[in-house]
Amino acid sequence: MHKIIFLFIAVVLMGITTKTQGQERFRKNTVYGEFLGTGGLLSLNYDRRFGDDPTGFGLRTGVGYFQWSSDRFVTIPIMANWLFGANGKYLELGAGMSLAYAETFQHNPNMETSLEDFVPSSRFGLWQTPLFNIGYRRQPIDGGFNFRTGLAPIVSLGGRSGIQVLPWPYLSFGLTF
Repeated sequence: MHKIIFLFIAVVLMGITTKTQGQERFRKNTVYGEFLGTGGLLSLNYDRRFGDDPTGFGLRTGVGYFQWSSDRFVTIPIMANWLFGANGKYLELGAGMSLAYAETFQHNPNMETSLEDFVPSSRFGLWQTPLFNIGYRRQPIDGGFNFRTGLAPIVSLGGRSGIQVLPWPYLSFGLTF
């Protein structure tokens, strides 16, 4: 009788182990650097997938930097995204907003390059902008190298010219764990 009970427990445990090994456990966390995209010129981001499947809902946030002429921006993109696809190859759709600190510097006309030549002007502050993206994501289910590319249009609301949309590509590389 003890041998039958032992054999039954062994078979049940083997079945549980086989079932667990058969299910592909996907990695939910990704850290990546992004060129252009929602964070500006360069950004470092963290993405978290939710649910029991790599497709579906996820959130991402990061910190980015962008400088144009005498204006510089530090950005914090916050986005919800949804993945469609299978086997580590996905269509990514996202929407959210970016919080940004913007600052303008006035340059000394003497063209000297010391730090004293750059003085903050009165034009600085916090602002928000809507974010969207559509692209391709290569994210292995079992973790490893992550790759993303697509479009993240820059949307400007209001102002003298109304709503403006600038097509803005992105390219990112990272690690899924």
